[in-house]
Amino acid sequence: LDFDVTANKIQIFTEYGYTYGYSGDFDYSEKYFKQSLDLALEVYGLDSEKVADRYTDMVFPLIQKSEWEKAEVALKKATELNIKLRGPEHISVMKNYNNLGYIYLEKFDNDQAILYINRAIDMIRERFGENHRSIGIGYMNLGASYHNKNEYRNCITYSLKAYENFKVSIGEKNPYMGIVLLNTANAYTYLNIADSAIYYYDKALKLKQELYGEQHHEIVNTYGYMSYFFITNGMYEEAFSVINKAIKISDKILPVKHKLSANNHLYMSQYYD
Repeated sequence: LDFDVTANKIQIFTEYGYTYGYSGDFDYSEKYFKQSLDLALEVYGLDSEKVADRYTDMVFPLIQKSEWEKAEVALKKATELNIKLRGPEHISVMKNYNNLGYIYLEKFDNDQAILYINRAIDMIRERFGENHRSIGIGYMNLGASYHNKNEYRNCITYSLKAYENFKVSIGEKNPYMGIVLLNTANAYTYLNIADSAIYYYDKALKLKQELYGEQHHEIVNTYGYMSYFFITNGMYEEAFSVINKAIKISDKILPVKHKLSANNHLYMSQYYD
């Protein structure tokens, strides 16, 4: 193999992987990341930082496809190589721990999620200080883990810590802010603190509308959670209104067999019930 040509091919496959991933075609994203990984293994061998990076890349489409077991295997391989080749304090290892925490969060293995996320937070804080963006991401994922454990006050605590971090590290108008605002609102809903819940739902919705416009799946998702809040608080006209908005957007932009479209039917059934 011509080394320079092959290195360029690896880079091109990687760029294709991210391009397809960001466009929402995760099957093609996985296909090109796998080609990049296979070629890197052939050229550099297993013990290579470039191979560690390609394993990390593979995690992106696997997470989006909810293939958690495959994502965990790839990320653990990346973490193992990064520790061996770059050292246990390298930023790549810290990010790997954060991502492992997220994978365990999605698998509802919340104690493992909390373990890895806290490990990442401690390492990043020691090296980069409290205001690093990855600290905010860690707090956000901790909040979601505690929500899964029905520990809603802990969820609120860490979600708001993430909010304060993001204001400093990346500014107020970014997608992470929408996530933590929505998570906070949902926690207040489960705690039956209606005023605080609607306050954060409104902030989340306005921010997402500003970031994405009205015709976006994040808006559908937010309307769905808002409808649940309205139904549980006996505000049925408001619930019907936001469910209808969610359905109209879904019909325009989402496939029929999409989980958010299914959720819309669920919320409407709850309304009629």
